[in-house]
Parts: sequence; C-alpha cells; structure tokens
Amino acid sequence: MNRLQQVSTRMGADLRDAIEAMPGLGGIALWVKFCDAATPTLVAQTDGIRVTTGPRYLEYAAAERRFIVLHELLHVALAHPARARELEKRVADFDARLYNTACDAIINAALMGVHGIRQPADAVTLERVLSQLGLWQRADDVALVVRQWSSEALYHALAKQSSQLDLEKLTAADGFGSNDLVPGAGVTVANTPPADSSNSSEETIRAWHARLQMARGALAGIFTRLTKELPQVKTPWERILRDLLFRHAQRKRRLDPARPSRRWLALENELRQNESVLLPFERATRPARSGRIALAVDTSGSVDESLLKRFAAEVAAVLERTEPHLRLIVCDADVHQVCDFTGREAARQLRDFKFKGGGGTDFRPAIAEATRWKPDLLIYLTDLAGIAGDQPAFPVVWAVPEGADAAPWGKVIELTL
Repeated sequence: MNRLQQVSTRMGADLRDAIEAMPGLGGIALWVKFCDAATPTLVAQTDGIRVTTGPRYLEYAAAERRFIVLHELLHVALAHPARARELEKRVADFDARLYNTACDAIINAALMGVHGIRQPADAVTLERVLSQLGLWQRADDVALVVRQWSSEALYHALAKQSSQLDLEKLTAADGFGSNDLVPGAGVTVANTPPADSSNSSEETIRAWHARLQMARGALAGIFTRLTKELPQVKTPWERILRDLLFRHAQRKRRLDPARPSRRWLALENELRQNESVLLPFERATRPARSGRIALAVDTSGSVDESLLKRFAAEVAAVLERTEPHLRLIVCDADVHQVCDFTGREAARQLRDFKFKGGGGTDFRPAIAEATRWKPDLLIYLTDLAGIAGDQPAFPVVWAVPEGADAAPWGKVIELTL
C-alpha cells in the first residue's frame, strides 16, 4: 500500500480514508493512476486507467468525497469505459450519457450502507431510474433489485424509452452524476502521459475479470450486490450456437434387438471360456434418422436485418457439415411460412431465403407448428417481446439481440453485432 500512501492529488487523503471503509478496494486502487485537472466544472471522472479530480471535488463534504472515491474505483474495476467502447461498436446511435447513468445507478446502489461514506445529493439513484421506466415498486429493496441488472441491460431498457425520459430528474448536469465516465482517452492532465490505449477493450475486460476473481473474498459483500454487473469474459455466441446445433443435428441411432454389439462379441467368448463369466447381452445400435432442428424466426421487425443474416449464415454453415432435417418457421403473431430443408443444398437456400412478416409478436403459433413436427431442438430468433405460453416437451433455445426481454423458460443465447 506504500504507493497509495504517496498519492498527493486532491483525492489522496480521501482515498486512504475510503479504503479503510472498504479495504478490499485497496488492491484495485493499486492499478489506478490518480491525477488532478484544472477544468472548473469537473468533480471527478475516469477513463478506466486514471481517476481525475477537478476543483469542484473539494466542494463536497468529507463523507461524500469518500463516496466519490469508491464510486470511481468501481467504475475502473467494473471496466465501464471499456464496456462502453464495446457497446458503442454494437449499438447504433449509442448514447454515452445514458450508459453513464446506467453505470452510476448500479454502482451507487451497490455502495448503499457502506460505513463511513455518504451519497451526494446530486448522485444518480437506481430507484429514480427504475421509477421512470415503471419498474420500481414501493416495497422494493435496492440491495436486492440491483442484483438483477447489468449496466448493458439497464442501458438498453433506458434507450428503449429514451424519448419519454426526463434526464434532468435523473441526473444533475453540472454535478456528480452521469458525466464522470470517459470511454476514450480521458481528459488532458498536465505533466501526465496519455492513457495507455494499447490494450483492446476485450483485453481490459478480461484483465479486470481476473483481478476481481482474486479479490472476491475481500469484496464479498459488494460482489453479492453486483452479481450481474461484474465484467464477464463471454464465449462468442457463434461458438455456442454451433455447439448446440452439432449436438442436436447428429444422426440419431436406435437399438437393434437382432444384433449384438461389437464390444459384446469381442468380450463374450473370452470371458465365458477363461473366466466362466456370462456377459449380459448388449444390443448393437443402427442409424435411425437424421436430427431434426426447428428454426423459428420472428419477423415482426424486432430483429436487426444484419443480425438476422449473420444468424442464418451460422446455421447454414452447420447444415453443410451435419445435414440434419431443418424446418424453418417464419412468424410474427402468426405463422407465415414453413419450409423444410435437408442436405447441403439447404445451406444455400437458407442463406438466400427472403423472410416475410412485420406484424405483432406471439410465440405460441410457431411453437405449436414445431410441436407437430416433434423436433430435437427449437431455436427461436426473437427479441422476446411477446407471449410464450407453456414450455414444450423438447428443448428450446431463444436467440435474442443484446438487451432483449427476459426469457420465460428455456436457454438463451445473446447475439451481438
């Protein structure tokens, strides 16, 4: 902790006091550069490498400054600037301030109740944010509700209703709220080298994931509240989809009562003659049928066209190698097209397929259509904004764009551009 004792910026003394309030963050602070800036309106901000304070930082009371210190350290530890850059790549018309609001609301909720700190009056609260979205109940407990959200999920929920939001009620434009996150290189600070941009956003997220794994014991309380928000190293959705398809597309086999297995033939005679052991009869298996994959595509307009093409291309690539039977069900509130594909030609047909639709969304007609066919797996491409009904007997995987609604049942693959 020697280096932290030597921090002489505006934040130095408060940093040491804040770490006494939450000792586990001391290890995180060692990865951070602390700087001062002369920008008159600046309270504090971070670019993920540096935490910079401005003149207005000193306007806050000591307990509030300690809150701000922990708040900024959590922005760094949760890799919020790097995650903002990743989200900006995937989302059209990305709103940096809206994402900052989502991150602030989650961090501030996680810090509630920590001894020795006090949330500033101009800080964003999760209760205010969720109230504007109509997602807050009077009896809700902030410590429990925050566990259900990631910053990405909360950003998408805010973005969907951005035209109806009153941001001035959520944040103070000139205070400590939703203007402390710098996705790029950050502010220019005298006598300080520019932030290191050699690491990619993905590498940064991976690094902080590993560091927080090591700090899990010391920060168990805060981690419990940040269940969904901890930086994750995600397996690409394409790989998850391929694994699922390969597993269910393999040719099915069934027992042949008239033939013994090769293993039984190899062992039975030797064991009977040399060991006087009668080996139980083991049946051989024989090919029965190809795997059956049902693919339902929601064409209500909720799935981005470029994402739909990438998804279809991934499915087609697996079809070329496994040759299962594929039933394509195109639907919105009703089923519009049902097409059966098989063999290598199916891959080309799927890539060139013209999808029709554009109405509301109801999953039940497509699931009923799949049920009549008895598939080994149903994959439903949708944003989940519809009625699902009862869970069928076969496995269902929902392939959903990032920020979609929660699934009623079944597994979920989150698709990113």
